[in-house]
Amino acid sequence: MKTTGRCTKCGSTDLLAVEPGLYNSFPIGFFANAKIQRYVCRSCGYTEEWIAEESMEKLRQSTWNDKI
Repeated sequence: MKTTGRCTKCGSTDLLAVEPGLYNSFPIGFFANAKIQRYVCRSCGYTEEWIAEESMEKLRQSTWNDKI
């Protein structure tokens, strides 16, 4: 959805991009969060999540929970 502008489930182009905010993040350290960019299809309700570009470098450098 992010790169194609189409829903991967139904093919609709009626999408909503939910900007990263206070509740659109997850912890990657004791005092660090990675922001999440969400995409929602207004036709079928399917959602997709991506790490926001501004959080990618913090995510790459994070050693939080490296045991996966």
